[in-house]
Amino acid sequence: MRAHAGPGLAESSGGNVATKGKEVRFQAVLFDLDGVLTATARLHEAAWKQTFDAFLERRAARTGEDFQPFTSDDYLRYVDGRLREDGVRSFMLARGIELPEQVVGDDEESVHGLAERKNGLVETLIAPATIEVFPGSVAVVKAVRARGLMTAVVSASANCRAVLEAGGISELFDTVVDGVVIAETGMRGKPAPDSFLEAARRLDVLPERAVVVEDAVAGVRAGREGGFGLVIGVDRRGSTGALRQAGAHLVVADLWELIPVLSGQHGPKLHRLLETAQNIATAQDVIIQEPWKLVVRKPVPGLAPQLESMLALSNGFLGVRGTVE
Repeated sequence: MRAHAGPGLAESSGGNVATKGKEVRFQAVLFDLDGVLTATARLHEAAWKQTFDAFLERRAARTGEDFQPFTSDDYLRYVDGRLREDGVRSFMLARGIELPEQVVGDDEESVHGLAERKNGLVETLIAPATIEVFPGSVAVVKAVRARGLMTAVVSASANCRAVLEAGGISELFDTVVDGVVIAETGMRGKPAPDSFLEAARRLDVLPERAVVVEDAVAGVRAGREGGFGLVIGVDRRGSTGALRQAGAHLVVADLWELIPVLSGQHGPKLHRLLETAQNIATAQDVIIQEPWKLVVRKPVPGLAPQLESMLALSNGFLGVRGTVE
């Protein structure tokens, strides 16, 4: 299992999550859409590429500059997880291009125009036959709901509800905060925490009692900035390092990795696993991960058992455990 901390989720007999008589803080899970619940991130990237490349080609022909196409790295750095207009602004700033917010007439040469062009391309692709839902993510959503936790979708996409309907999963969520809600209320988009905080408010849950699940760096930053109790990064594109640097407590390749904990297969030791997971999640400033090496930067007495476990080595026959003393 490619995970970098404990899951931090537990069985529940109601709205609260409990471990061996001790209440754990999580009461709700807030999921991003594209790349977490559905495979629509690739549709968004393709639409952005078509939109930006057409603009950049026109600009190159007009100015004589070299044409430098929009890349997957550009998508992850400047666009992924952001509101459409914010994505345009971020990418143009990176390229040193100034655009007006809106232009009468040829509006494709403006922030608003490029954002609308991209949205139009995505809308033509949304249909039940084109929306792929990640099975592991749906299994996790159903598992947390079965244990009494509330669920929400928080997405920058204005097409969020259409995608949920096309994917057949709209009934699995108690509330949706999407690009339409963000535009109507004037909230800031990710990496600002506004949309996640609004979802928590709608569920009547404190941020520290909610889990954020994100695949985008901007979304992870929003989760940490909002003070959410646990931020889980989903790495489907080899971005574990970037997600951890942005503040993810835990990074998994797929949400399937959380199913053993949610299904209770760990038996009577589950409470210990979860308590350890929470301690490790708070120890990110204590432990530094380097290639083939863990460095304990500033020992904390209360985390001694966890640190000793992480510093243990074994080949199945002989094991040694390091200490920080």
